[in-house]
Amino acid sequence: MDTRRQGNKMNHVLDVSAAYAVITGSSQAESRIAALENATQVLAPDLFYSKAANAAWKFQHIGSVSLEEALQLYRSATQLVEVF
Repeated sequence: MDTRRQGNKMNHVLDVSAAYAVITGSSQAESRIAALENATQVLAPDLFYSKAANAAWKFQHIGSVSLEEALQLYRSATQLVEVF
């Protein structure tokens, strides 16, 4: 997760691994959640969509989650971003 300052504003650039850390409650989730809560905006590159879909597919493909859970992971990840 990259933090960009613009004056008093703080933007966060979210990557897929950070998004999934928040969603799955990994050991890094608390610090990532705090950063997102303090963000003026949460930004992500356009490739976030395809990378989030690929990661969700991999979770489902290896049997960690069901198809419905994978779809929910994807939806939750993309909802964390305000500006693409």
